[in-house]
Amino acid sequence: MGLTDKLGYISSHRQPAATDVCSPNLFVCCSFIRCFLSSRLSIFHYVGTMGTRDRSLSEYRTNILWNAHRWLPSNYKNPISLFGSVSDSLSKRRFCNPRFVGFGHQDVFTSEVLIRYQIYDGYYGIRRSRSAEEILYLMLVELVLKASSDTLRECRFLIFTRLEEEDWEMISSVASSLRSRGRRVMFAVPDIPSFIGSSNVFREQNDVEGRIPVWICPHLLEQGSGEQVDDIAFIEPPPSYTMEKFPRFQNVDTCVFWDVHDYPLPQGLQLSTFSDNIRSALGSHLPCGNHSIYAYVVKGEEFEYDEDAITVRKAPSDNFARLAQLKMDILLWTIDNPGDNSNLNPGGPNLLIISKQSFGRSILDSLTYRGHNVFMIDFEKTVFGPNVISLPWEDVSAEEEQRGPDWQKRLRFSSR
Repeated sequence: MGLTDKLGYISSHRQPAATDVCSPNLFVCCSFIRCFLSSRLSIFHYVGTMGTRDRSLSEYRTNILWNAHRWLPSNYKNPISLFGSVSDSLSKRRFCNPRFVGFGHQDVFTSEVLIRYQIYDGYYGIRRSRSAEEILYLMLVELVLKASSDTLRECRFLIFTRLEEEDWEMISSVASSLRSRGRRVMFAVPDIPSFIGSSNVFREQNDVEGRIPVWICPHLLEQGSGEQVDDIAFIEPPPSYTMEKFPRFQNVDTCVFWDVHDYPLPQGLQLSTFSDNIRSALGSHLPCGNHSIYAYVVKGEEFEYDEDAITVRKAPSDNFARLAQLKMDILLWTIDNPGDNSNLNPGGPNLLIISKQSFGRSILDSLTYRGHNVFMIDFEKTVFGPNVISLPWEDVSAEEEQRGPDWQKRLRFSSR
């Protein structure tokens, strides 16, 4: 099997179906358009002005997430010329209809670059953050958000990055967790570093769940470097890196994601009472059923709990990193527990987010659009999306007799 054939194969656990690669006619057409436009304007300028595309083309889409902080080519000029060069290389390897998103510092993606290229949003994008860790989390949250979408579940996801030891546990756990859920995620890297260990690197694919395909392509991002010389390998992360699937709910049930650092349990309040409060608050709106609580506790902080009633996940103390972990876990949960929007209204299951961090409209809209009933604890900085229900913290965290007879009147529905 040649390299091109392998690249067509490794993006899923099965041989590529007809929708996995470009049809010959589409491939020729795309190649002709690219060549014709190259001397006049960027292909991304052309694609960006095409307007709404047929949704069926998402079957051919390749979503590329590029960590520019980790892997910046020596002859880098600007994102458009790089994306155009990479697009040509990808077309030769059966990766069609690429959508690029670059992640990096402001010294790579300057304000001038953002202003100049932001008009093509939808076919590529640029995301900036302050530190290497934040850039990584920003990229991984976007990866999971895209991969959890029903319309993109059959698409390919290519992560362009240089693998670093401090990133490895997080980036491999996310990729492996998505692979185990049927998402077609792979790395594109300049090399495989020694810290991964030769015993964890394989040259042939098999059916091991969570094993990550790696495209070794040291010159892919080097524009005008001539013929590419690359290879394929498969990395098997430690089993502990792959997050177990969330239990699947029957009918309408509820999952609670609780940031204990933001909202500590009031002194004297029992977890059993807290759990009952959640059931009462949610049950005043719609059927609650059984519920599971995932508590995110900062590493090193004490938290007493009953293992039968709650699941504790260790979380970083940094707000940005902890929020990213919550976002990714929530989105993975939606893959394991798809919502019901058959009646154009959320039909469950329910999701309660207890956090003071802003989740942003894109994720909240995505959750409700997929059919999940979303509840959030109210605070002044929250930007609520449509169909998101606000619950006052005092009504969830107080004893029943302390909430007063009119506590349900304090519940507020969000609106656009």
